Amino acid sequence: MSRIVRVGLVGLLGTLVLAACGDEGIGGAQRAFAEQADEVCLDVQEQVGRELGDDPAADRDAIRAATERFMQMNPPNEGRETFELFRRNLNNLWLNLQDIAQSQEPTVMDRAREQRARETMQTTHDNVRRYASDYGMEQCARGFGRG
Repeated sequence: MSRIVRVGLVGLLGTLVLAACGDEGIGGAQRAFAEQADEVCLDVQEQVGRELGDDPAADRDAIRAATERFMQMNPPNEGRETFELFRRNLNNLWLNLQDIAQSQEPTVMDRAREQRARETMQTTHDNVRRYASDYGMEQCARGFGRG
């Protein structure tokens, strides 16, 4: 067998082994925890409107309730730091929505504040999605809003 064929077979075997492991090396405990977390995100996705922030008060309440549920969860040591980053950004997300809701109140009506809060919300939402993806939470990685 030629050297090129052997190298190709070794590369193919390595690819098959990695594919069989699934989830890029995520262990069983983390995978099981990610599935539980995804259930929470599915609940939130059903509550949030078409676009996150369309109804900032309702979206805030849904995200805040999810954050409280996540705070009660105890992730395995594997991937804990990534999950903590997800959880912190989720907490910041409902605070961003709170800021948007407050800026829209009739006694406030501060469009500049609302715009800044929306920009921050988008960045925070992107972080939530990124950390969810890094952790292996497929549903959470989709983010919130059906748009």
